[in-house]
Amino acid sequence: MIGEVKNVIKRSVGKHTYYFGTITSDKAKIATFVPVIEQSDTYLNQDTADGYQRPGTKSRMNKFKRYLQANPDRLIPPVILSARGKWKFSGDGAVGTLILNGTAAIIDGQHRMGGIVAQYEEDEDPKLIDFICFADLTLDDEIHEFITINGEQKGVPKALNTFLQGEEEAELAWALNEDDDSPLKGKIFRTKGDQYTYYALHSIAKNIKRTFDHGAFKELDFDDKLEALIRFWKSIAKHNAEAWSDTKVPKKEQKMKLAELTGNIAWSMVAPQILMKGWTPATQDFNFETIDKVVEYMSEDIDWDKDGEYRGLTGEVGGRRISKELESILAHYS
Repeated sequence: MIGEVKNVIKRSVGKHTYYFGTITSDKAKIATFVPVIEQSDTYLNQDTADGYQRPGTKSRMNKFKRYLQANPDRLIPPVILSARGKWKFSGDGAVGTLILNGTAAIIDGQHRMGGIVAQYEEDEDPKLIDFICFADLTLDDEIHEFITINGEQKGVPKALNTFLQGEEEAELAWALNEDDDSPLKGKIFRTKGDQYTYYALHSIAKNIKRTFDHGAFKELDFDDKLEALIRFWKSIAKHNAEAWSDTKVPKKEQKMKLAELTGNIAWSMVAPQILMKGWTPATQDFNFETIDKVVEYMSEDIDWDKDGEYRGLTGEVGGRRISKELESILAHYS
């Protein structure tokens, strides 16, 4: 047992029970954790098993710590926790004691909590932290609460929100980022991109939806779609080798539009027409040799140079313009 919290108020909202109480900053760290997508160096415990939050940063936690030190009389909003079955209420009425048999997940307020913990580690003067703790959330309920609380705030990336929604396109996008055979491996981010990881997951998910936007592909399962995506992009990479080589250099040094999101949009818009060239309705699968030949034919005359024909045209505008050129070339394929 970690400890206990007395004078807790037990309440209900809809089907859920929750507790309103106060924990001291000297106990907060050992009694809680943050379910994160990725590990980072912070003042709190983290766990990536079933994680769904962007990792916190010490800089933001230290900023809140300094705010607390400069404003000791300011009210701090309560953090939102999920007991995960580890915090048990003991009492006959609405007021009782929480027995802490394990750690609760921090749904909202990791930077506030981190700042308060950081202050305690610096001055060893325990402060009170108000909390609202849900007693019985499933993991899906917990993620939903996180999205509801944070979804419209600037601090939660759209790419991460898309991933948390659990739609197939988002799962396929992340699979493209992790599969060793994928030409997009390591290029897609959920929380924050950099010079080598520069495709936001929600953007790739949107383009995957475009890729299979044909009634013929309605019954394809996840694995078939993933294989098609990998084979499709491997063909593009192979037959546009010079332009694709930009994916191996920092973003700021890229000279070709194919490595931009612009190129991903362009090929994804025309992808259903290309894939249909190799589609076999009777067996509900693809002839990838045929698709490879189509991509090879279409790759001969496209100008991917950033200073070339499509200079200044990026994103949806540039992608749509290039996709029309690709469609024009495809129309002459036989």
